[in-house]
Amino acid sequence: TTKNSDITLSGNVILDTIEDLTLSTGSGAGKISVTGTIKSDNGSRNLIMTAGTGNLELSGNISDINTFKVETGNTFQADGTITVGNIDITSSTIDINNNITANTGIVALTGSTGINLGADITTTDNDLIITGNITRDNNNDLTLSTGAGAGNIIIDGTINGSDASKNLDLNAGAGNVEIKKSIGNTTSLDNFTVINAAQVS
Repeated sequence: TTKNSDITLSGNVILDTIEDLTLSTGSGAGKISVTGTIKSDNGSRNLIMTAGTGNLELSGNISDINTFKVETGNTFQADGTITVGNIDITSSTIDINNNITANTGIVALTGSTGINLGADITTTDNDLIITGNITRDNNNDLTLSTGAGAGNIIIDGTINGSDASKNLDLNAGAGNVEIKKSIGNTTSLDNFTVINAAQVS
């Protein structure tokens, strides 16, 4: 913990000893930056990152963690893959540049300013909830999937492309797809496809 000052971890991080570990820079502008991978020694540990009004920048892959939770008032940027149990990210801007997988629980992304979505997000029969306006960037083809079971895909925000070549596929299996706002109201997608869903609204 710091008081509005940066936390920088250069190298690979292994969580051990305690079940719930928190990295916090307080309520001010302190930044959290991790340049290496992050994982736990047994897969049951939880990681909470709080950066106040600062940025949170993760360069490496995150794995073998039960719950990964982020709270920051500025920008959250993930350049590596995230493969954990549950994922809960709340930030002003969320920048996803590599695949996200929740093996046992939900994925919840809340971006009050916007969400730059550039890679696949997958759960295993659990909900995928995105709150905030989405800009599809990076890869042309992208899939949001909750698997074959009853996980729902809920998007409470507009969906636009960074350009008109971007595609978005939704696979909710036996679950529902719920889109609460406009698609392509500023920049249209090339293709928007619901592959599987019990109900689409």
